[in-house]
Amino acid sequence: MPVTYTLAGRLLTIRCEGTYSVDELRRPWADLAARSDLQLPIACVLDIRESESVLRRSIADMRGIADQFLQRAAITDRRLAIVTSGAARFGLMRMATTWVELAGIEARVFRELDEAQQWVLNALPPELL
Repeated sequence: MPVTYTLAGRLLTIRCEGTYSVDELRRPWADLAARSDLQLPIACVLDIRESESVLRRSIADMRGIADQFLQRAAITDRRLAIVTSGAARFGLMRMATTWVELAGIEARVFRELDEAQQWVLNALPPELL
């Protein structure tokens, strides 16, 4: 599957590989919404290091993806980390983080998964971890 996710405690990591549709990015959120045991807020990391689709997205698609995260801002404690590789992906994701930052989300682009996960977890109150 090109879009997969893991939820480890309060840490949600969405991993995108190869090619996938914008709609496939909605599936993790739909799955989470159906969980009765979900503890909020969660820390969210989007891992696109292996994504080919991100390099082919239109600006409208990129804004739509950013809007998906904005719609879930309340459950993610208003913080998003994106892990990427390569200069083109990094630049595209910096543009996308600007869109969500304008709406009050704190977002950063990382090259290392561990660093990104630690950054989003640090936003949660220690008693929740």
